[in-house]
Amino acid sequence: MQTSPEINELAGALAKAQAEMQDAAKDGFNQHLGQGYATLHAVMGAIRQPLAKHGLALVQSIEHSGGEVAVTTRLLHATGQWLESRLAMPVPRQSPHGIGTAATYCRRYAAAAIVGLAQSDDDAGEAGEQPGRLAEQDGIDLERALAGVAGAEDANRLNEIANWCRPRATPAQWQQIHDAATARAHALEA
Repeated sequence: MQTSPEINELAGALAKAQAEMQDAAKDGFNQHLGQGYATLHAVMGAIRQPLAKHGLALVQSIEHSGGEVAVTTRLLHATGQWLESRLAMPVPRQSPHGIGTAATYCRRYAAAAIVGLAQSDDDAGEAGEQPGRLAEQDGIDLERALAGVAGAEDANRLNEIANWCRPRATPAQWQQIHDAATARAHALEA
């Protein structure tokens, strides 16, 4: 990590912004891993207002060379003070989509790390603390969930996906997911 010669004003402002930040909601679903994650949109949504309120801004630049993507993330304060870090990762598929995916992944993790943001863990434990909270959500990305079910390679993966979806899905979504999971389980047994 690199910083401007002084960061006292930035540090104070960041501490105030962090006190107002809510964890980024896991609004995405990785069908290959069968898990939820906070998208770049969720991370930026969680940090944008608290940072701006305290004179902070986040800037990211992307570089691609030698089969890797690097994102430099700089947190700026209205005084001109700054801190910056760089995150690089290999690009598994050298295509525009592969580069974009790696860049988005880097941006998401780097933005969350530089401001100390975590992903919310809205699992069954939290639902127990706030009855009905998850059931009242708008649901999940049904298309992605169904694609995850259809692509499940074994019963364990199928169960992981179903267990992740159940508390997050609306009743109508859950019925479709359950039906698709049942059909996939029968296909896997055959």
